Amino acid sequence: MQYDILATKEAVARTTEALAGRGIAAMTVENRAEALEHTKTLIPPGASVMNGSSRTLEEIGFVEHLKSGAHGWKNLHEEILMEKDPAKQTILRKHAVLSDYYLGSVHAV
Repeated sequence: MQYDILATKEAVARTTEALAGRGIAAMTVENRAEALEHTKTLIPPGASVMNGSSRTLEEIGFVEHLKSGAHGWKNLHEEILMEKDPAKQTILRKHAVLSDYYLGSVHAV
């Protein structure tokens, strides 16, 4: 595979169809700005949000948006990083996996 060449629209369509066959709804967008805007519409105000490691979330600007606080969500990642007591931080990490929205990169489908 060549990761420096964009997939064709046909390849993206086949992938989207294959994901749908596995019960996963995929949405395609034209660029990173559109990806960020669409992602923001999926999370309602007041929702708890946790993010895993994701180059994609970094590239589209989601991580910075989450850090900015300009969203109306409960940022669980920030709460974990702000807590200095290791025992309390462990509890927060356990609770974070039960967040309303957990965003990360695709690992396997």
